[in-house]
Amino acid sequence: MLHTPPGIVLPTTSHQPTPQPTPRPAPQPATTPCTIPGNAYSASWISGVTTIPGTDTLLITHNDVCVQGTTISNQAFGLVQYRPATNALGPQARVFTTPTGLPFQHALGSPIITGGHLYLYGSTCDTQAFGTCTNGRVTLARVPARPHAWTNPAAYRWHTPRGWTPDPAQATTVLPGGAPLAVHAADYTTTGDGYALIEQRTLGGDFQIWRAPHPTGPWEPLRRGRMPCGGQSGLDLCRAYIGHPELSTRRDLLVSYYNPADGHISVRAVPW
Repeated sequence: MLHTPPGIVLPTTSHQPTPQPTPRPAPQPATTPCTIPGNAYSASWISGVTTIPGTDTLLITHNDVCVQGTTISNQAFGLVQYRPATNALGPQARVFTTPTGLPFQHALGSPIITGGHLYLYGSTCDTQAFGTCTNGRVTLARVPARPHAWTNPAAYRWHTPRGWTPDPAQATTVLPGGAPLAVHAADYTTTGDGYALIEQRTLGGDFQIWRAPHPTGPWEPLRRGRMPCGGQSGLDLCRAYIGHPELSTRRDLLVSYYNPADGHISVRAVPW
């Protein structure tokens, strides 16, 4: 089913207020069964949402996962349309599926539609220690912004310095010097701030804000900071750093995050 893990909220865009009421899709298992009572479960976790231009419909991206103990395996990436006015979800399309685990370039999120394309980001931390990422990659995929294309795996292309390639393994990072445990990108052009990406760098709350004139970049570091997270244990971690264009202003970027210390979603204003 389309679940949000504790602390995950639906990011929205400046073109669409937070949908009310919250969508309640019917249960659906992940790509392969991994349910072991008391030990493992499968779910679809939302990785982003954006408005489909010219419509009142939202496009939700999700990653199907198998959670077993302290291991989370991405098994599929998919999309589903949602109409807030009728509280109705459309068909759920799984684009990439690999029961043994998706490469991070296929585990996509942060959808942005501009210039006739749907852009999506994937990230991985290549080197980390004690809850801190010291080196990692953020890759970018795009596909024509039409349902028949974004549901077709063969239509996806990945960004490289030489252009766009159908081979995700050739994708290079669009965030030089990045060290992501997780990222969230969104369109802030309505506030005059272009595109912004929030990079969570540590489990202790540290983050880096990046800004660019286009989803492809060039991405420039803007500001570093730390959210007051605490009380972490197991998989109950400081997470879900999501930027909100619909709440942000020319002066402040509004960021929500989950704090295990109080079990709540908090929102903070980060100066641009």
